[in-house]
Amino acid sequence: MQILYIQTDSILTREVERAFQLAGCSLVYQPAPSQDDSDSANYLSQLLTKIKQSDPVFIFSLDFYPFLSLACGAMGLPYVAWLVKGYDADYYSATIRNEWNYIFAMDSLLCQELRNAGVPNCFFLPLAAPSYGEDTCSGAPNNEQCSVDVSMIGTILERSDLPVHPLSPENSLKDSTKGYLEGCIACQHQFHGMPSMSSSLPGYVWEDLVKVFPPTLENTILSAYQFYDYNYFNHLITYADRDVHLNAYKNEKRYEKIHLYSAASSYSSDKIINGGWADYYNDIPQIAQQSIINLVITHRNYKAGIPPIAWAIMGAKGFLLSNYQADYQLLSPASPVLYRTPKEMLSKSAYYYHHEEERIAITEELYQEISRKHTYYNRIQEMLSMLS
Repeated sequence: MQILYIQTDSILTREVERAFQLAGCSLVYQPAPSQDDSDSANYLSQLLTKIKQSDPVFIFSLDFYPFLSLACGAMGLPYVAWLVKGYDADYYSATIRNEWNYIFAMDSLLCQELRNAGVPNCFFLPLAAPSYGEDTCSGAPNNEQCSVDVSMIGTILERSDLPVHPLSPENSLKDSTKGYLEGCIACQHQFHGMPSMSSSLPGYVWEDLVKVFPPTLENTILSAYQFYDYNYFNHLITYADRDVHLNAYKNEKRYEKIHLYSAASSYSSDKIINGGWADYYNDIPQIAQQSIINLVITHRNYKAGIPPIAWAIMGAKGFLLSNYQADYQLLSPASPVLYRTPKEMLSKSAYYYHHEEERIAITEELYQEISRKHTYYNRIQEMLSMLS
């Protein structure tokens, strides 16, 4: 089977390419289209040449590109896209409803949302564990082998690091609006699973917000509520989550070494060592295995999905402690340790910190489960089966 594979900068592309090849597919490569529409004619010419030369069964990309969907419609080719992020504006392009698209979403609630919005061929296909290899995962580390008490791989940004947003000091929102939004964020970061922030704003806040930060909704199936949540509020809530909850470990005497692996920002906190951004393949296996507790606080743009970092920790045979996400049910009967509240997070951290045998047993059981059923080869086989 010949597939025209669109090359992107996704960290997952290496695993997905390899999985297609293991499944017996032959890949012909084409770079992803540019965001610059001025080059679209030249790109389309290159695409047509590749298609004539290779005669692919379908075009595949990680994430969705509206231009590719339109091109496939004109050429009578199926377009297969695997949505591997919590959110991307292109996921809500009006073109995602095209009948020749086959959309695979890594988040079950995103999948349901797109189906409800009229996307005809949308399927749930979660991410998977990367193949780090037997040498990396030869054994679950014990306390003596671990040099870090708690690690968290996930960006924390100060508000000053973000583009202009509703709580930026320089914008012209009313103080009453900003005060209300601050209160909402303070409530939201206490618990995952609350209704979206935008959906519960009072009229005076909504009116001011739309005036100062008008939503961009042209050629999209995105609602105004979703626009504000995905582009503004979910980022602010996530960074508040991670800042407050990670810093809670500083008050526990048992945790002497707390590491954060975050993208470059002005964020700093005493007692927490920021090791900078961790490479998915070269750094994460070592971090996962050298840490007694690997904490994951999922970005709020993921509705139910398991993020790549959680799969990577489990795939490297590290002990995972994550906030609850509904899609972890996929791993039954094995299950990572999940929490719903900050109090439960600290309680479970303390318990498994002091119960090494149980921690190692959970880690090993999860590793065996995902090695059998949740690899990228498994996922690509599922995808090809559904397409056939």
